[in-house]
Amino acid sequence: MLEIAFLIGIYSYIIFFLGLSGLLYRPLIILVTLIVFSVAAIYFVKIKKNKSPFFKNIKLDNTSRFIVILIVLQLLV
Repeated sequence: MLEIAFLIGIYSYIIFFLGLSGLLYRPLIILVTLIVFSVAAIYFVKIKKNKSPFFKNIKLDNTSRFIVILIVLQLLV
């Protein structure tokens, strides 16, 4: 969870500094977003392959799944 928070923070600062520098254009934002998502995907796939005990112990009920889906949808927006 901490890694996700750092990744979102880095992403938001990149977008913020692009706006300050006047480079806030759609193609550049899409490129930065794709780079951040691919780095995140690679990182989390490596963690899952290492069989971290954190991922083994996660059992989600319906309420938790709903909350996770809402958070993912908010991230996409």
